[in-house]
Amino acid sequence: MTEHTSNAAHDVITPAEFKEQLAKEGLTLKVWAIERGYDPEYCSRVLTGMVKGTRGKGHEIAKAMRIK
Repeated sequence: MTEHTSNAAHDVITPAEFKEQLAKEGLTLKVWAIERGYDPEYCSRVLTGMVKGTRGKGHEIAKAMRIK
């Protein structure tokens, strides 16, 4: 029996870590979102948890942020 390990679980970060990462890169959430073709307001909702990011565009954004 082979063991299946995924690096994906290690790549997940918290929303606070995502914000820190943006700050280190000198980016705002708005710039990050626009560069990727996302609506900045919707990205903010995903980041704050107002949008759960379980399906659709919210999930896509959460994965791009690495918070899912």
